[in-house]
Amino acid sequence: MTDKNLVVIFLLSVFLCAYSAVSADNFSNIMFLHHSTGSGLIYGGNVRQLIDAYNNAHGTNLEFWDHGYNSGGVHDHEGNYYNNYNIPYDNTDPDGFYALFNQPIHNPPDNAFSYFMLPHQMGARTITHEVFIFKSCFPASNITSEAMLNQYKTWYLAIRDVMDAHPEKIFIPLSPPPLVRSATTPENAARARRFATWLSSSEYLAGHPNVFVYNFWADLAEHDSTSIYYNCLREAYGGSGDDSHPNDLANQTCGPLFVACITNAIETYGGTNPNTPPSATLITPNGGEIWEAGSTQTIAWADSDDQAVTAFKLEYSNNGGVNWQIIQDWTNGDPQFYSWLIPPPATTVAQIRISCRDSIGQIGTDISDSNFAITDQAPTVTLTWPVGGESLNRGETYHITWTDSDNIAVTAFKLEYSTNAGADWTLIQNWTSGDPHSYDWLLLAPPTDEAYIRIGVRDTSYGTAYDISDSSFVIQDAFPPCYYMPGDLNGDSQRLAADVTFGVRYFKGIGAQPADSCYMDSTGGWLYAGGDVNGNCEFRGSDIARLVAFFKGIAAFEFCHFFPPPPLRVSRESQTIQE
Repeated sequence: MTDKNLVVIFLLSVFLCAYSAVSADNFSNIMFLHHSTGSGLIYGGNVRQLIDAYNNAHGTNLEFWDHGYNSGGVHDHEGNYYNNYNIPYDNTDPDGFYALFNQPIHNPPDNAFSYFMLPHQMGARTITHEVFIFKSCFPASNITSEAMLNQYKTWYLAIRDVMDAHPEKIFIPLSPPPLVRSATTPENAARARRFATWLSSSEYLAGHPNVFVYNFWADLAEHDSTSIYYNCLREAYGGSGDDSHPNDLANQTCGPLFVACITNAIETYGGTNPNTPPSATLITPNGGEIWEAGSTQTIAWADSDDQAVTAFKLEYSNNGGVNWQIIQDWTNGDPQFYSWLIPPPATTVAQIRISCRDSIGQIGTDISDSNFAITDQAPTVTLTWPVGGESLNRGETYHITWTDSDNIAVTAFKLEYSTNAGADWTLIQNWTSGDPHSYDWLLLAPPTDEAYIRIGVRDTSYGTAYDISDSSFVIQDAFPPCYYMPGDLNGDSQRLAADVTFGVRYFKGIGAQPADSCYMDSTGGWLYAGGDVNGNCEFRGSDIARLVAFFKGIAAFEFCHFFPPPPLRVSRESQTIQE
């Protein structure tokens, strides 16, 4: 046995491990009527090998036969060729099936439907097809109008009436496979989805226990509504080309699902007890997947019931099944797929739980066989101002700007500056909720020609990203150098007794105000530095007393610590005391 066959058998066991073997041989001969897409499913999906593996595992004798185009004839379970059944006009579209099911049954058989329904000679054997499977090809998914969609339903309801009249048979129609996007329109493809959903719903199946549906369309179509392939053949299955035949990957994926549907139908109708709870099998994610938060992924499952599954519920766990959160609460229908917008946070121990409920309230569940991972992409950020080369003035307010993105959302930001080319960083704004993309910065940093800004952003999973200015920018004083002469109150560039008189008159309110001279960063105001001779960074009456003491030779000037001893405004300092 080849490794490929071992893999196939393993996949089959995943789908079938919850089921018991067929209890009777009443439904051992399976006939599949199809065209070219069906051939791809049979051979690319290893259908006969999967049936053989099922037989070996359960001690059954299922035989898978198929009828392709009339020109291809009939092939038995071993691939032997027999003459065709003369399908009317070789037509397997919905109207062709309607015509087929309305053929009269004659014994011995003399038309196609009679061969499908009655015993007949095939070579040396007399055979009876107990399970009849039929499928239209992808052109049937080009449903061009509402009238055409309604006509499809009318035909399939009439076909169901015939199937109801033959409880000795199991019937399994397949939904038509989807077209590639280049071969249809969004409107037509949406109607194909609606037909496939209706055909596999309890509306069509409930109360018809010998009728089952394999939703072939659902397993092949793209379910992400944001994708350009939405409702068409998935890109991974060949949807980007012009040929609507599913590729090898599609057939390898759908083959086990198709066989599971067949064996489930046989077990359900052929041997299991009625009124048993539904069975549910989660297909994806079943363990090992890596899905990104913020993306839309398809949850897929298979289910069966002795009557019909009528409702479903989906949950997920981000801690290995300890706690569960609802994705979709109980909802009528049985779509067997769901488009899920993946939430944060990131985890390596995510699981999905599917629950299915039947018409009498019985519930079947299944969860992922093992954990899958949810990743959360870190945000990105780009500082857009200042980027480098700017000259900024101390004391002014500037508009820092940036852009950012994240697969979910940026939820916080942080701003810093450096005055030594990034060796050290000083906070402008610590982590703050929001994503404003701008910040008004009152620049009080010391002068430097090595200034940088750093922006940090954070997302819901605390993923962070940073960006800094591309190159350095300059921080400079906004005011001219502060030139003044200590003790020169009246501004004549001399220190004389007249300065004492000027100061006294100012403080009595009968003299002029001294001219402002130096801007103080610490207070955001101005200091008359020429009059501050006692070093307390203020201009008060005490400075007049210190000035008098200076002229008497009993005191010296002291400077405000914000201003070092300044250069003189004149080349010669006169200290002449005038009476």
